[in-house]
Amino acid sequence: MVKVWFFLIVSLCIPNMVHSCVLRISKSINHHNLPFLFGITNYDNEFIAIGGVKPTIYTFNENVEIKASKEIIDNFYGFEIKDISIQKFNNKNNIIFILNEYNGKNTGMVYTLEGKQELYRELSLLYKKLAIKTKLSSGKNINISGMVSDENNVYLITNSSNNNDFLFSIAKTKFENYIINNHLSLDDIYAYPVDLPIKNGIKAQLSSIAIDEEENALYVTATVNGENDILGNYYGSIYLEYIKPSRAIKLNYDAIEIKYDKQPLLEKIKSIAVMSNNNKEIKGILLSQNRDGTSKVFDFTFKK
Repeated sequence: MVKVWFFLIVSLCIPNMVHSCVLRISKSINHHNLPFLFGITNYDNEFIAIGGVKPTIYTFNENVEIKASKEIIDNFYGFEIKDISIQKFNNKNNIIFILNEYNGKNTGMVYTLEGKQELYRELSLLYKKLAIKTKLSSGKNINISGMVSDENNVYLITNSSNNNDFLFSIAKTKFENYIINNHLSLDDIYAYPVDLPIKNGIKAQLSSIAIDEEENALYVTATVNGENDILGNYYGSIYLEYIKPSRAIKLNYDAIEIKYDKQPLLEKIKSIAVMSNNNKEIKGILLSQNRDGTSKVFDFTFKK
């Protein structure tokens, strides 16, 4: 039996300071035979999650209860899903998968929601371009941990073997031509180094990203990975009007540590999605993966 747990996170933020989130358990729901969830995102006032060795689309209502499921890939053995994202290309909504084959080869898959269409893409050029921007010798040393887009740009977050994290922006038309139309060039890429909190001598690593076009902001999470366990998680906001290429984004000062019952949340956050935004607060959900085969979904409210 696989359990999906539901929590409530409430945070109060004061600029330029690091604060803790107060997390209260609101309810838990058990879903039998629901496999690992790799990622979750909002789509058309609902949520879409991907799970399973043979990946399945799960559609959830606003209470994060399963409405429908659909297997989408016939043969998925030998792949590890790194992230999923909904992107609108060619006036169609697509799920973009960032994949990592167990032999180390990085690939991507595009699944069109309006009618079945599966496109596999080899992503070595993308990883090579990111490596050049981060001054790494090889794209094999980079892990893409999240992807979102707005009308003009695609945004990626990465961490790497040298323990440096980056936000990248890529012109959406260029990314679309690369991943949809299989163009052999990719430029207009900008890199933004991200400084993250350090806990117990270990720097947090970016783990998920969401976009809020009303706020012109990105919301990210970062996880502190210990040798054998998770030491904590942080949440931060990046306002796009203030970022400049090569200038560090200082989340080491502004990120909020996520806590439950005054203790650090010791689950690996995999995805973040925004549900609603009004003048006073932002509501969303976080998804974690756990070694015991469970996935946990956290409802959170972010006070402005």
